[in-house]
This record gives sequence, C-alpha cells and structure tokens, in this order.
Amino acid sequence: MAALRVPGISTHLADFADADAWRALALPPLDGILLANALHFVRDQRAVVARLAEALAPNGRLVVVEYEGRAPSRWVPYPVGLDRLGELVSGALTAPVRVATRRSAYGGTMYAAWAEARSSPRC
Repeated sequence: MAALRVPGISTHLADFADADAWRALALPPLDGILLANALHFVRDQRAVVARLAEALAPNGRLVVVEYEGRAPSRWVPYPVGLDRLGELVSGALTAPVRVATRRSAYGGTMYAAWAEARSSPRC
C-alpha cells in the first residue's frame, strides 16, 4: 500500500498494535492519530491506547471511529463503544468527545469521537 501524499501531512504505515513496529517508526510527537474501524480488532486495547497517547504532542488528538452497542463477533471481536473508549483513555487522554453518529451499512450505529493529550506533561 502506497502512502498518501498530502502537503503538510505525513503518513506512516505500521501495525499500531505491535509495540516493536510502532517504536521502529521513531516518530516525532504527532498532532493527531486516526483509528477508523481498527481498535475493535485489538485484544489489548488499553496498551495500544496508552502507546498512542504517548506519541501525541501536547493537545494532539486521537480520533476514533467505531461501532456503538455491538456485541462481539468475528467481524468486531473486541467492541469499543463510547463508554469503553472512555475507560481506555482514562488517565492517558481527556475524556472522549463524540462528534457524530450514523447508521452503519452493517447494522447498528457508528460514532466518531476524539480525545486529547494533555497540554502539560503528566505527573
């Protein structure tokens, strides 16, 4: 897969759930990270969210698009409803802010939300 080329935006291809692959990127602090229909495939979501939160610059945002109210299935093995996202970012990022919802073509509802890195270093 070729990287998208947009002026002012750099893209990086790596397995975000693999700690070694993520570290190998040696990225500078990021202004934003987008996870669209991805986090529900990760078993250890808390570790991944913590790692992503550490990669954000102060006030950088983690944007998540996921299903709301889904039961586990082979297509969504580890659902991340908005309440669950709040648990995952607790202590690492601000509480998530839901910005939109829409019906999914596959049934149920999807949401988009963001959580922000703290503006000052964590103690």
